[in-house]
Amino acid sequence: MKTGQHPVLFLFAALLMLAAGICLAMLWGETISLAWGGLAILLVLALVLLWRKSPLCALTVLLLFLVLGTIRLQAMLALPPTDIAAFAGTEVKFSGTIVDEPRWTPSVLPDGSRIYKVRYLVAVEQVKEPRADWQKASGKCYLYARAKALPEQPARIGDAVQASGKVRLPRGYQNPGQLDTNLLLRADGITAGIVAGKSGVKIEPRDGHEFRRFIAAVRAYYREGMEHAMPKEDAAAVFAMLFGGYEGLEEELVADF
Repeated sequence: MKTGQHPVLFLFAALLMLAAGICLAMLWGETISLAWGGLAILLVLALVLLWRKSPLCALTVLLLFLVLGTIRLQAMLALPPTDIAAFAGTEVKFSGTIVDEPRWTPSVLPDGSRIYKVRYLVAVEQVKEPRADWQKASGKCYLYARAKALPEQPARIGDAVQASGKVRLPRGYQNPGQLDTNLLLRADGITAGIVAGKSGVKIEPRDGHEFRRFIAAVRAYYREGMEHAMPKEDAAAVFAMLFGGYEGLEEELVADF
């Protein structure tokens, strides 16, 4: 293949090989222990063929993407012993940092009272088991809580959070026709979920994360603009379709989708 010839086709083939490598690793699991060695060999071979201007260089690069796919999945599935998922089934107290905008979803209880269901995405930093000292931890988890009303100063990205609850592993929809939600969460580093206990969630404001907070402020600005231009329910639905999230959506609408 000459230089500059069929670049779009080559890019498509590279992405296809990357996906094939991921599928290969899913079939074989962690038995592909020579992936790193194969990556090094193919990288050196690709450089040599590139230097010699060999037409086989393109094929070597495609094989390189295949091996990269297997390594990508292995790196995603391999969890350190300090990951929050290692405490699955245990009641723990943990602390960490909020790394995404909290999701506030209105809900109605069986007695007719209205509450808010809150979901925080937390990067775990420390964990304390019953009758044990604090220890370092890692990984991300969803922290679920309830609130009777919206706070005057909602939690922001970068704030510290502390709560207690039982660590649970993510569960999919058990439907072969649906996306593998567990794998999607693992790709984002989310390995567990925790429902806050009676002590609730303690938020401590922190400085920093200015860029991510700026992005969150831009999203809030557009949301407020939509709410001024149309009913709140419609604005929430349009915002969710454009930017994602569930804030402001009724449970019936979410169920319909």
